[in-house]
Amino acid sequence: MEGQGKITLKEARKFRNLTLKEVSAEIGIPARTLRKYELSPGKTPLHIAVKLLLLYQVPIGSVKF
Repeated sequence: MEGQGKITLKEARKFRNLTLKEVSAEIGIPARTLRKYELSPGKTPLHIAVKLLLLYQVPIGSVKF
């Protein structure tokens, strides 16, 4: 099954003990935009997804997009 065993963007962020505010400041987007990406990960632009994965230190295959 596709997506099985994968974590969400929110779970990855929380695993690193980071807040929406901290992450949004780090990658340069508004916190409300990051929240939208967490709710609809398929709409996350590739360049933002890469920044998040690097910040969260998780491989792309382990996160639901």
